[in-house]
Amino acid sequence: MFYSSNTKKILFVALILNVLVWSAFIYTLLQIKAEQNRVKLLLSEVNSNAAKEENFKKIKNFLQENSILISEVDSYFVSSDGVVSFIEKLESLGRSFGLGTVIESVMVNSQNKTDFKEELRITVRVNGSWTNVMNFVASAENLPYKVTIQRINLARDEEAKNWRGALDLRVLKLKQ
Repeated sequence: MFYSSNTKKILFVALILNVLVWSAFIYTLLQIKAEQNRVKLLLSEVNSNAAKEENFKKIKNFLQENSILISEVDSYFVSSDGVVSFIEKLESLGRSFGLGTVIESVMVNSQNKTDFKEELRITVRVNGSWTNVMNFVASAENLPYKVTIQRINLARDEEAKNWRGALDLRVLKLKQ
């Protein structure tokens, strides 16, 4: 069986067209697959951003709902810029009891660099009657901060008939 040359040409052209169509089809499928992967990646990113946004809203709502409690907890710490006002408060407290009050030293002790707080160490010298000194000590302990009296040294001044005292106070302070 011999085929005419026209038939061979048509068969050859049909074969070439078939290969071209299949190649275009495979190329299109590969392009669709690549686009699907890109869409999956973008969808994943959108979902991740949506989850982050939702978490942000939840945190924001939590902070708003608990703002009073957060403020109350913050009040137990001297603010990062409130050291001077705290010292003034101690001096004013001493004056209110009729004491001579001198702030002898103020140091900040930051033990952990990643911590949100640091320790404020204050040495206060007082001079006055026994009752007034003890009232000052009690009032210092009852300030609206977490005040710890690390050391107290009291001595009677016989000549002046007064008591002299030195208090080492520790107060928690928020870092900047």
